[in-house]
Amino acid sequence: MNTKTTSSSPPRFTVIIPIFNGAKSVKRAIDSVLSQTFLDFELLAVNDGSTDSTIEILNGYNDKRLRILSHKNNRGQNAALNLGLAVGKGMVFSFLDDDDIWLSTYLFKVNQAFESDPSIDVVYTRLVNGPKWSIQGRNIYGDVLNQGTMSAMISVNVRKRCFNLLGNFDESYSMSQDDDFCFKLARHFHIKLIPERLALIIGDSNSMTSKRVNVAKGFERLYKDYRADILKYCGYRTLSKHHFILAELYVQSARYLKGIQKYILAHYYLLKKPGKFLPITLKNVFFWEFSMLISILKGLKYLISHPHHFIKKR
Repeated sequence: MNTKTTSSSPPRFTVIIPIFNGAKSVKRAIDSVLSQTFLDFELLAVNDGSTDSTIEILNGYNDKRLRILSHKNNRGQNAALNLGLAVGKGMVFSFLDDDDIWLSTYLFKVNQAFESDPSIDVVYTRLVNGPKWSIQGRNIYGDVLNQGTMSAMISVNVRKRCFNLLGNFDESYSMSQDDDFCFKLARHFHIKLIPERLALIIGDSNSMTSKRVNVAKGFERLYKDYRADILKYCGYRTLSKHHFILAELYVQSARYLKGIQKYILAHYYLLKKPGKFLPITLKNVFFWEFSMLISILKGLKYLISHPHHFIKKR
């Protein structure tokens, strides 16, 4: 049912878009929300200290569903999300990055999923250009830790009541905040997957995830914070798998010593007691060994031609 919000009732959804210097893309993101076929929502655009023309673009809209919030200085994505949480009035909170979009039926289908079962706390969808996620249900914390992620935040929708337990987003995370948040959701709540591709990551050259070294550092912090739970719920082979991925990311980022360190750790964990999950097959190991070999050869070639760059990056 596509009802409009009335002044006497809170909106069904609060959509939060954190924005930092998003002048090139934010209009596309906002338009994808305002064009939803489901109309019962408020949209909070949080300008996180932008220094470009973001605020002028936001002020150009004339739609009562859109509210503009601002930080005077850039405080990071999670701080912007927390401002939206503090102000939002919706029964469900949804999130969209300033350089990504939703398909027009996104909120309609998410709402259908919530209405199908009041016990569902979290609903997420697949991405147009992402993996074919399949994890859902209760007690899925170990499965999500083993997978290393659950979903991108732009496809995650959370009932307001969940934040009474979760609290705010952890502002100490500048990368991998999506995964930290999803790990917490998986640990505590009943989660439903809509097996449709309803959100699209577009990104741009200025996005944090455009730099592999930022991604590597974010994952390293994440796996360090959740190491005890990974070992408890999954085992050493899951930790090994994650370190193989870290090794390749660091080598591809010209952090060769760091990459080799993670590569050695991956093998060390691989030889220890497996644990609950057995995610690594001989085919997986061969693939990662081959990928690392190619990356290392490329790195050596780069080192020979750019020795000063290597010393700086080390």
